[in-house]
Formats: sequence, structure tokens, C-alpha cells
Amino acid sequence: MRKGEEIVALRDAGWSNKRIAEHYGMPKDSVRRLISETRTRQRSKIDHPVDDLRVKPVLPPEWGTVRTPVDARAYIYMPPPGPEPVNMGRARPVPTPTKPRRHVFIPDTQCAPGDSLEHLTWAGKYIAEMQPDVLIHAGDHWHMDSLSSYETKGSKFFEGRRYKDDIAAGNEGLERFEGGLGGWQPKKKILLRGNHSDRITRAINDDPRFEGVIGFHDFNDVALGWTPIDYLTPVEFDGMTYSHYFYNPNSGRSYSGSVDTMLRNIGFSFCMGHQQGMRFGRRELNNGTVQIGIVAGCLTPDHRVLTADLRYVPIGDLKEGDKLVSFDEHCNISPGRGRRFRTGTLLRTAMASAPVFAVRLVSGKTFKVTEDHGWLAQRRGAVDYHWRMTNQLKPGDKIPRVLPEWEQEVSFEAGWLAGIMDGEGHLYARATTAGTALQMAVSQKRGLVLDHIHSSFKEVVNLPSTAYRMHDEIVQVHVSGGVPSIVRVLGSLRPVRLLAKFRPEYMGGLTTRIPRRKAGPGLDIVEAIEPLGTMEIVRTEVDCGTLVVEGYPHHNSFYQKSEHYRGPQAASEWRGLVVLNEVAEGNADIMQVSLGYLRRKFG
Repeated sequence: MRKGEEIVALRDAGWSNKRIAEHYGMPKDSVRRLISETRTRQRSKIDHPVDDLRVKPVLPPEWGTVRTPVDARAYIYMPPPGPEPVNMGRARPVPTPTKPRRHVFIPDTQCAPGDSLEHLTWAGKYIAEMQPDVLIHAGDHWHMDSLSSYETKGSKFFEGRRYKDDIAAGNEGLERFEGGLGGWQPKKKILLRGNHSDRITRAINDDPRFEGVIGFHDFNDVALGWTPIDYLTPVEFDGMTYSHYFYNPNSGRSYSGSVDTMLRNIGFSFCMGHQQGMRFGRRELNNGTVQIGIVAGCLTPDHRVLTADLRYVPIGDLKEGDKLVSFDEHCNISPGRGRRFRTGTLLRTAMASAPVFAVRLVSGKTFKVTEDHGWLAQRRGAVDYHWRMTNQLKPGDKIPRVLPEWEQEVSFEAGWLAGIMDGEGHLYARATTAGTALQMAVSQKRGLVLDHIHSSFKEVVNLPSTAYRMHDEIVQVHVSGGVPSIVRVLGSLRPVRLLAKFRPEYMGGLTTRIPRRKAGPGLDIVEAIEPLGTMEIVRTEVDCGTLVVEGYPHHNSFYQKSEHYRGPQAASEWRGLVVLNEVAEGNADIMQVSLGYLRRKFG
């Protein structure tokens, strides 16, 4: 069959010119021209009357069934019997349309001893109502803290956790979920093994004596009808590929960043758990294919609060009495001008449930807070700052960033530099009329050690150092960049002697000077504010009324409960389901179902 006849048959079957053009990889004008020329040629070859025409198109069988409209003007020439027609040119076979299906994706549940598991019953009831064709569990259902590689064997924290208790908690959670289903079962019921469950495999590999004593045979997933999938083995349904997470084959590390970036790296539609947050991305290719990416680990980010000893700690790990880096709630509290840093004490924390909003900043930072949460924002049309609630924020509002973020450096060079600072360095706080001036330096004779100090500052903490000659061959190397750089060096290197001398009051006043380096403080801008529905939150109360969260000044208020792989996790970390409707060829309509909705409906 000629290409023109194929195109006419598809056009009569209801295909648009645009779809035909994309299918053959040709311009729409060429499609229209071929249709016109082919119809003219077909009419010239037909001699019998219109009413007697009963000619059907001959199409390659791999194209499936194509219906031809009953139209006396649609004449299709039937060639004489001969070899079976083949697909010619660049034309691709037209797949037989399949009925789109519904999937439900359950993010990481991480059941631990002592957790409340009633939310799993609610989830089962909701899924039984929705009756999806495919049910996929992201994995990490058994938390397995008893085998956590983050804890030291023999410590009180490790010994207090028992393997059998972890197994019992996960098995009970799965039984509660099955009870919610009420006997209904989907066609496919997949449970992905996660990194928490894989702790069993790692424990056996580290100590072969565990083989046969512990193992996946202790889980009740198979007995309850689940099909387990090995850790990091992807499984695909209707063009959507699921895995606990996807990783870079060169580095072995999990893909991260924005979902759009992950889509480009992974190359196909995917849905995964493991990472914190609920994120969604969509990518449209030039051939008309649509790819979507879903990351649904937990519906809460890991907001971290700065403590008085310069550690960024997940807010859920804080305890009453902890000392924090705080600041003056109002300008008239400290003598002199502006707000000043103070040592705050955490008075109490409490769990609650409230409507939550995502406040996204231009820098890429996102905070998830309640509508009455207090922000220190620049007054519109002025240069001073005042407290503004989330429901009063608007895109374009300026939010100060007063300190950088950091992680503790654990390399050999970092340890060497921390030792040199403890042995040869000093931390100096000098009272001034405006507050306190903070300096940190290390003294050393000229030579190899001094040269190594300079290079280590640049290599380890990515900061330049300034050298001042004191006397003879002695040189003082100062940390450049002012208070933000000094606290970052102290917090990341953690020299024991110097850190013990530090007090938050030494940092002086809050500064929002625009930095030369992007890692320093400055002004950020509100880009968007989006509602997320009702979620579990942590309410904090600090005696100073303020705290520093990931470098930004905040009022003590409602925050998302922090989830952290290395700390205690409550069942409330899992806060929803992801429903994928009309799943076909890697595309779907996404619906997020929050834990708050499930509680109101079934609780």
C-alpha cells in the first residue's frame, strides 16, 4: 500500500492531520497534499455507482482494527490480491488502544514499635473504595531500627531496639491495612523492598551467623498476597516505572534535585519514594510523548533548627530544655540599634494538626508552615523589618537570610584543621558600642604548616583566609567573611576548645548585607505560596520567641514535623496516598490524598 493510501485510511479512521504528521514525521501541509492527491487518484479508478460501493481498506494487521466512517464520498481503492501489505517508509505501527487503568502508590510507611497504626486502616478503606487495578507500596514498611547501621552496636540506643519488635510492628501495620481493604484485592499488589528492609541483607552480609536466624521470611507480606520486589529493582505497569528510588549507575547514588532534572536523567515516567516531600514533574517531548515523575516519600520536609552549639538539628529531634540560637523578637529589647542574637531555651513542643502552606523562595528554599506562622520580612517600601504571618505574605516580599547552612565536615583534612585551631587558635569576642565584635584566628610560624593552613581553609570550608604578621616569624591567619563565616567554620569543623567558648550573643546583630558569595546571608524573595491541605505539625515554644531555621529568622510557631532517617520516626511521618488515574503509556492524572482527609473520612 502506498503511503498516501495509508494516510487516507488513517484520516477516515478519525486521526487528525496533526497526529498523522507526528506519526510519519512530516509537515501537516504535506499530509494535506497527500490526502488530496490520493483521493483524486482513487476517485478516478472507481467506475461503479456510489450507492453500490462496499470497499474496505486493506491495512497491515499490526495496525489493529481501524473503523471507516460510513460516508459515500470516502472512496478507498482496494488493490488486487497479492503479497500482504507491509509498513512502508518511516511509518510506525499503530498500537491497539488499551483501556487506561488506575494505580495507587503508597509512600514509605516505616512502622516502628510504639507507633499508632490506625492510619493504615484508613488507607486500606480508601483504597477499597477506589478499587485500583494496580497497588504499589514504595517500601520501607518495616523501619528496622534494630539493624540500623547508623547506631553503634552495644550502645544503649541500639540495645533498646529488638529485631522481633520491629518485625511485629511492621506485620501489625500490614494486617491493619488488609483489614481496611475488607477482603477486596487488586489485580496487582506490589511491595517494593526499601533501604530500611535491606538492612536485613546488609546485616547478614556483615555477619553470616545471622543467616537463617533473621530474614525476609519473618515478614507477612507474601502471606497477605503481596508480591515483593527486590531492593532497587524497577517494575513497570502501563508505561509507569516504580522503584524505591532510582540511582545514577556511575556513582550508585540516588538521583535528586528537581523532578524535571530527574526526568531528564532517568529518561522515562517514574514514581518513587525514599526522599522527603511530595513532588511532581511533567515533561513533554517533541514526538508528542508525555513523561511524568512523582517523588512521594513523606509529605513533610526536614526543617532544621540551629542550636546554641552550632548544629542544625531536625525540629522533631529537639527536646525541652535544648539551647537554641535565637534573637530579639523586637528591636527595642537590646540596647543600640536592631535585633541581636541571643541564647534561647526550648520550653516545650507539642504535636498538632493544621492547614499547611508551602512558601517557596526564589533561592529554591521551601518552607512548609501554617497560615499564622510568623516571618521576619522587610516592610514594603521601606528598609526596616517587621513580623508578618504567612497569610499576609505576597509574592515579591523580601525575607532575610541571616546565616548560611552547613554540615559537619568529617574528612581527614577537616580533622587536621580543627586540631590546629584548637591547639594554636583563638576565639575573641570584644564588646563594642554596637554590641560585640567576633574574631577567630590561628597563629603559626612561616613554613609548611602555615602554607597547609591556608590551603586547608580553601579546600575544606571554601573560605579565603587573611594573614597578618605579628612579630618575627609569627603570622596570624584570620577567618575572612565576618560572623557568618566564623560560625560556619566553628559549626562544620567543631574544634572542641574553641566551640566550648562560643555563645550566640557573640554574633552581635542580625545582618542582611548582600554577600559577595552566594553562600552568605542576604535577602531572599517570596516566589509563590501554595496550600497543601491539613498535615501533622510540631508546635515549638522558645523563651525568646524566635529561632533560626536553615539560616532564616522565624518566630516560634507551627512547623512541619521533621522526618530524618537517623532519628526516631513516628507513624505520622507518612501522610498520604498518591492516586494515578487514567494511566496509559507513561501518562496519568495525579491526585494526592492527604492523611488529614483520611482521618476526617474514616477516623
